[in-house]
Amino acid sequence: MGCLRRESWISFSDNYRHIHNGMYHFLRTSVRRTRERVASFRDDAALRRNKELFLLYERFAAASENGRIIGKSDAVNLYNLVKRRQPRRILEFGTGIGASTAVLALAIGEGTITSLEDSIGCLEIAKRLIPPALNAKVRYMLSPRRAFSVPQIKYVYFSGYRELPRNGGPYDFVLVDGPDAWIEDGQVVNLPNGDLIPMLPYIASGALIYVDCRKGAARMYEKYLAKYLRVAERGDGHTIFERTGERLARLEDLEVKDTRLGNVGLAL
Repeated sequence: MGCLRRESWISFSDNYRHIHNGMYHFLRTSVRRTRERVASFRDDAALRRNKELFLLYERFAAASENGRIIGKSDAVNLYNLVKRRQPRRILEFGTGIGASTAVLALAIGEGTITSLEDSIGCLEIAKRLIPPALNAKVRYMLSPRRAFSVPQIKYVYFSGYRELPRNGGPYDFVLVDGPDAWIEDGQVVNLPNGDLIPMLPYIASGALIYVDCRKGAARMYEKYLAKYLRVAERGDGHTIFERTGERLARLEDLEVKDTRLGNVGLAL
């Protein structure tokens, strides 16, 4: 009987543990989904308060080519930030289909936007979706993506664009949202964007750098560029840096070297 009672207790304990774990995961999932719904309603309400911005955003959200565009909360944050600061020269890494580009163009006054993209298809969609009055403020630049390293930062690889608009600065606002991951030599290349490194001399002191949903890039900037960039704000989906007044002693310090990742045997 004692043996039976012990087995019954073990069975009861196992069942209780399974039920407890199931309830825990159910409640945790329910709480997460509730928070997501509340956040979605909040972001939608914030977007709708600006009718012009809302209609512009819906134009991209409804597009058949819409794969991934800037989130509603980031669209509102980005618009308000640019509207308040009124930068004269904006640099955008990653046009995509143009949603964030359009938000920048709507918020900016008399300034201009230089937007880089590696896909000609995306640029054609962006030019079609962005209204003509806003398109007039944008200088589009088709630039192949690349992986590269910086000799001064050992064992770290970055992604970026091969051709950079050094003659368009000094830039007083930068949006980092590209390039996205790609396949190279049979490997998925998903690296932090490093274009800020060679572009530092062309970014004005006090300029803001808005890093959208790229936590890996933000961590790299904090670790290796702390002398030149300070964290101004952290959000759920973004990090904002401010360009310090620190100058580079030598442009050679920013030398970058293109890298074929398949040749170095990286597993990314």
